[in-house]
Amino acid sequence: MLTTSGGSLDLVGGRGVGTHAILSSAPTTFAGEAAVVLWFEALQPGPGSQHLENTLIVALGSSVLAVIIGAWTAYVLSNFRIAREQDFEFWILSMRMIPPLSVVVPFYLMFSVLHLFDTRLGLILAYLIFNVPLVVWVLKGFFSEVPREI
Repeated sequence: MLTTSGGSLDLVGGRGVGTHAILSSAPTTFAGEAAVVLWFEALQPGPGSQHLENTLIVALGSSVLAVIIGAWTAYVLSNFRIAREQDFEFWILSMRMIPPLSVVVPFYLMFSVLHLFDTRLGLILAYLIFNVPLVVWVLKGFFSEVPREI
């Protein structure tokens, strides 16, 4: 396992680890100074920093939007009676059961038409489609347990 043998950052970076650390029978959880140096290198401006920036923007953007959209939906489902509420809740749950590979072609066609292919916004939208149902399902249970008087 990369996380327990020889320091994961050093193995991924491909340098900073001696053969003794890789072949040792006792795994290490922290690689020491070499791991810290690699983290500082990753955070410096350069070709790798663009990847880190993209990752942070997409991860934070999709997470924040999923929580906002999911919280609104879960609150409405918990506190108001809407037509066909059980059908809507089942549809949200069934969205978690869709195999991700079954939506690759529709995503590709939709993103190509909307010019979202290979963009941060396209990636955020793709993550939202899979994350919002999970947030709704978790927060609906939370909002249902909170008394209405609060």
